[in-house]
Amino acid sequence: MAARRHSIGVLIFCMMLASLLWGYVSLNRMYEDDVELPLTVIPPPNQALLSTVPQRIVVRARATGLQLLNLKLFSRTSACTLDLGKMKPESQAMYRITKDDIVRSITTTQSMTTQSVRPSTMILATGDLTIRSLPVKLRYSVSTRQGFLMVGEPVVSPANVEVRGSGPILQSLKRWYTERVILTDVHEPVNTTIPVSDTMSTMLNVVPNTVHVRVNVQQLADQIVADVPVTMPPSLNKETSMVFPTHVKVILRGGVEDLARVSINDIQVALPEADKLLDGFVRPRVTVPAGTCSVGTIPPIVRYVERLPSAQ
Repeated sequence: MAARRHSIGVLIFCMMLASLLWGYVSLNRMYEDDVELPLTVIPPPNQALLSTVPQRIVVRARATGLQLLNLKLFSRTSACTLDLGKMKPESQAMYRITKDDIVRSITTTQSMTTQSVRPSTMILATGDLTIRSLPVKLRYSVSTRQGFLMVGEPVVSPANVEVRGSGPILQSLKRWYTERVILTDVHEPVNTTIPVSDTMSTMLNVVPNTVHVRVNVQQLADQIVADVPVTMPPSLNKETSMVFPTHVKVILRGGVEDLARVSINDIQVALPEADKLLDGFVRPRVTVPAGTCSVGTIPPIVRYVERLPSAQ
């Protein structure tokens, strides 16, 4: 029985060794395959790129299987960077990029032979550089854990970015968006760094390319503030106008940190303007600090009475 187990172990070892040898031999053979590389175009000094260029190029590469595998898995170490400042324009501010220009601009740590590239030629135009400051617009989705809430809007810092590029393109922009951030099950404040959008990176340069985002998330709570006076609008004659009761309780809802900072002086309970008042029961208007909301008052309504002026 022991000899049989020993034979099975030897068989498995031999199969694994054979697989490794087959893989090694296969990966050292020469192959051809398409590899995508990021494309960056650097305009001449004090010039902006006016043409739309692809974000990536496709290279038909001939290399060993191992080198092609590294190119596909670790493509960040390989790129194509066209520096127009080192090239001669075909005409004023117009550059004709050939296949040879593209091939010479490819940098990679892997040894390969470039068979072809797509696109094989490009015509690029440049123009005067314009700089604008644009407000940052955060694209986000935040869902909090039950019993928590997001207080206010997320705060983005810096609030503006500097965008450099062609004047006609910049004039059409009103704001600059971030990459979308999705936060789920949030139960505490969040501080994170978000990249700005790079959808026009081939034509525009954005500084900085990341922004800091703070999301204020607090535990949800209710708080009752007692003895808040009910005020009357200035247009009412206080000698003939009466309200019962004169003080109410206000039920607040919000984050525990914001509620802890609220005092009775931060809350206002007021009757509507005089032209909207009639004798009878009235629901007062409640004003509370930012970050909190009023759930209601106790009692929910008050009585307003307009007395006749006393005879002289």
